[in-house]
Amino acid sequence: MGKESTPKSSLHPQLQAFLLLSEDCIIVLDANYRILEFNEASTSLLGWKDKEMLGQPFASIYFQLGHKIPFPFYQYELILQNEHGEFEGMLYKNNTKRYFTWKFKRQSNQIILLGKDNTDTKRLALQNVTIFDQIKKISACVPGNFYWKNKDEEYLGCNKILLKTLGLNSMNDFVGKTDLDLWPEHAEELRKNDQRVIKGKKPVLFEETVTLNGKKMYFTVIKMPLIDDEGNIIGILGNSSDITELKRTQADLKIAKEAAEKASQAKTEFLANMSHDIRTPLTGIIGMTKMLEETARSEEERQYASWVNESGEQLLKLLNGVLDVVSADDMNEDDLYLESFYLRDCLEDLNQLEQPAMMQKDISFQLKIDSNIPEYIRTDRFKLSRVLLNLLGNAIKFTDQGMIQLIVDLISSDDQQKSLMFKVIDTGKGIPKEAQEKVFERFYRISPSYKNNHHGHGVGLHIVEKYVELLGGKIGISSEEGKGTTFYFAIPLVPGVAPEIDEKEKIVSSPAVITPSHSPYLLLVEDSIVALKVLERMVMKAGCRYLSASSGEKGLSLAKTEPFDLIITDVGLPGISGNEMTRQIRDWEKQMGSTSQLLIYGLTGHAGQIAEAESLQVGMNGLFTKPMKAINLRTLLESFQSRENGGGKTILSLGIDLPNTEEELFALNNFSLLDIEKGIATLGNLTVFSDLLLTLVSDDLPHEELGIRQAYIQGDWIKIESLAHKLKSGAVYCCTTKLQYACQYLERYCKAGHSKLLEKLYYQLIQVIGETKQAINSWLEERVVSKEVESQIELTSL
Repeated sequence: MGKESTPKSSLHPQLQAFLLLSEDCIIVLDANYRILEFNEASTSLLGWKDKEMLGQPFASIYFQLGHKIPFPFYQYELILQNEHGEFEGMLYKNNTKRYFTWKFKRQSNQIILLGKDNTDTKRLALQNVTIFDQIKKISACVPGNFYWKNKDEEYLGCNKILLKTLGLNSMNDFVGKTDLDLWPEHAEELRKNDQRVIKGKKPVLFEETVTLNGKKMYFTVIKMPLIDDEGNIIGILGNSSDITELKRTQADLKIAKEAAEKASQAKTEFLANMSHDIRTPLTGIIGMTKMLEETARSEEERQYASWVNESGEQLLKLLNGVLDVVSADDMNEDDLYLESFYLRDCLEDLNQLEQPAMMQKDISFQLKIDSNIPEYIRTDRFKLSRVLLNLLGNAIKFTDQGMIQLIVDLISSDDQQKSLMFKVIDTGKGIPKEAQEKVFERFYRISPSYKNNHHGHGVGLHIVEKYVELLGGKIGISSEEGKGTTFYFAIPLVPGVAPEIDEKEKIVSSPAVITPSHSPYLLLVEDSIVALKVLERMVMKAGCRYLSASSGEKGLSLAKTEPFDLIITDVGLPGISGNEMTRQIRDWEKQMGSTSQLLIYGLTGHAGQIAEAESLQVGMNGLFTKPMKAINLRTLLESFQSRENGGGKTILSLGIDLPNTEEELFALNNFSLLDIEKGIATLGNLTVFSDLLLTLVSDDLPHEELGIRQAYIQGDWIKIESLAHKLKSGAVYCCTTKLQYACQYLERYCKAGHSKLLEKLYYQLIQVIGETKQAINSWLEERVVSKEVESQIELTSL
């Protein structure tokens, strides 16, 4: 405040209070424009002193202390001429500019001036102008649509790209506009996006849609808040990229994907139907030729019938393999079924199959097998046979004279890994060089079918290539027109063992008869006359009584009136299908209060897990792929005998290859973890058995266990079933009986469509795998110690 001696009575009490409390500058002039009073804020902000200012005419101060007056003289003249007003002022303090906004008003004989220091606000405004100027300068270098707004969401500027996108000619047409002006139908959505950026105070990525000239456009947008040095948000910076064409492409891809999925589904359905339609007559041919073989009057006729039957069997296997491959989206190691087999027998079988064709064309055949190759190898026999059968078929097809050779050599790679090199060499017409790179392409033919009468096995070299890759190899070709062609491939050598199961299969290859307490009474339902005749003859030879029906309706009627023990029905019947007939029989049994169910088994031309699951779900006890084989019939008759002898319990009460009760699924302690004596007796050689166990514990068990665990995490029980089946095969050969049954029970329980005990069976298998590894490692360690002791004894004796 001013001096205490300054008279205060001339000021109104309220004005005196205002002088004391206000943080703004207050200066009071009398009627003669002399400084009557000023407050403490004036002293602080303006640097005024009482003795310098009080009582001094305001005009004279400009000449004496002009640097302390916060506005120019012409503004003072404004005060003299007006009753009230407002203006801007500025002064330097401590070499710094201070900005003021002044208001004045005449009141009685006094003039009151109120000055507000807005230096910080002014500086901030200038700073913001600088920020926007900098943004404007860099906007020309920024790709995409670049723009900036103030907090009121008014556009302050943009780059030329955005002007072009909007179809505007001048920046004046853009500045000051809002989203409501540019695209009113999307304004609310865009406003919400802006508010999200402002509230979050961080950059945000959006996808925004706007309509320009009636055209819908899509943009990816990144928006970020503009923040001044004080941390205040002063606007929004945005950059967007036009993705309209990308969106259209995505939409087109989606349509194409949906169309492809529909086509794939149509293909799957077509293959399923084709599988059934081809397999049904083919199984009839196989069955009838078997009957011809059995009733032939001469050895020559029997041999011809046998060849036809074997060719039919091969064609059926080929059909199954092709359908499996074509219908699968992709192939992997899970499609392999590894087994031990006698390699020479396998190759001789191929020779025998192709001999008639070679004899017809007077082509000689030569088979050469390296003597160092083990007699038994372990790989996927079916796929190897299919590869060689196709290559031999192609060689015969394109060779009119000369020779075809099948050569198998043992080779070693740089890392000493042994492999089997297969070569199929012919002296045929050869393949043009430009066609050699294409022969493995899917559906490729060197010459169209209508230009020649060459017929192949139908698998194609593309599938051959896939099979070879699955077997761990790579196929190649060497050919010269007019001289012949060589196809060659190498696969890893894995020594095999002579599987005991081979002999068992020979025993049951004819329909052995199981004699129950009375001859079982069967209902056979099949719409194919040929297939029905084959089935009738097989059942009759097994000593069974039967009635036949050619439709599901007839079969259902007979099932309700005749005391059948077992029903064998085709699934794909016209009218009431085999599945529907089964469902109605099960419903009828419930209505009649039957204490036991008929055994019902299906025959299908459709391959795959889905077909089996559907049949089991409606109440079938099992499902077999056509044609019905002797071993299948034997299983069915065993199930009937078990029912007769076990007071209602059957060997198939849970499913094929499963025990009678759920409790027995987990009673594995009676099985041996490792039967050494049986293993040596089976293989006839301790060293071979030891090597096989080493392969099992170091390769197969860890690999399959990892696969089973991963499939369990993914909830893929179908894959677990497949892996358990593969592991079971190795367990059988290695005489690890407990592991064999742990695999078998999990596999067959899953295949039968059960689910209640799957988790428990999975954990049982994991536990048995661990026990088996420990048992094998212990025995192998003992064998190593034993060999060391023997060596020491030999050295001592020397």
